Amino acid sequence: MKQAKKPSVFDDLVEGLEASIEYSRGALSLRSMTLPEPPPVPSPVQIVRLRTKYKLSQPIFAAALNVSSKTVQAWEQGQRVPSHASVRLLQIFEQEPELVERMVGCEIIESGATRTNAGSRYGLAVSSLAKPRGKTSEKKQRKIRTTQE
Repeated sequence: MKQAKKPSVFDDLVEGLEASIEYSRGALSLRSMTLPEPPPVPSPVQIVRLRTKYKLSQPIFAAALNVSSKTVQAWEQGQRVPSHASVRLLQIFEQEPELVERMVGCEIIESGATRTNAGSRYGLAVSSLAKPRGKTSEKKQRKIRTTQE
């Protein structure tokens, strides 16, 4: 069975230039799209509000965003600014908490909601995020569990 020959860089350049000429003549239409604006960088107060809105401890919030709890702590104290990717994740977390629930595999409870009136949309089942990594003392495990309640 013969493998298809990979086009050379020269062939790719020729093809691109020919497409450019066709586009200039109007013989080829290119698809274009507008990129979304980057989200605004949240202030430390906004990050704290977002985390406390869903009654999440710093370690649980950090696990949901796939960052360290020290990183969340630094954001909340204004010592560090979230990266571009983290800013987008914070925006998604704020606007679509249900998406975070599905992606992370936990339920998030909004302030004021309870387990009984939260329904399937909100609840507190974040134990999958708080599973200890490596050797974690029983005291630390208990502390993680209590911060979830």
